[in-house]
Amino acid sequence: MKRKKDNKFIKKEILIMNNFITDAKKELDYYKDTNTTSFGIQATEKLWGVLAHIIRLNQYLLGYNLPRTHGNNILYMKNLVTERELQELRKRANIMHKRFYTANFNYDSLIADYNYVLRKKNEYINKIKMR
Repeated sequence: MKRKKDNKFIKKEILIMNNFITDAKKELDYYKDTNTTSFGIQATEKLWGVLAHIIRLNQYLLGYNLPRTHGNNILYMKNLVTERELQELRKRANIMHKRFYTANFNYDSLIADYNYVLRKKNEYINKIKMR
């Protein structure tokens, strides 16, 4: 039996995504101005978070039970074998998450990630609104 969709949960997830993308942009601006690695690292983590919440919300809308902790979300994402678009989102999210730990990035790659995540977030939110 599928669980009833909770609009409060959906709105909360969208708010989190919007906050993360706003925070990522601020971190990118700081990184550009100062070339301080920690700002780039934080930007990658915020961008990863947006993709993780897109995947999380998608799974929720499909009726799956969701893990409650950050670590469980990472493990959960590794086991997803759903549609191709989600697999691509998971792959990009994993790349961004690795950058958080390795600081393997430059400004151009961070901007490319930001633009990708912003586009995907907007596409996904538009899909939800059409449902």
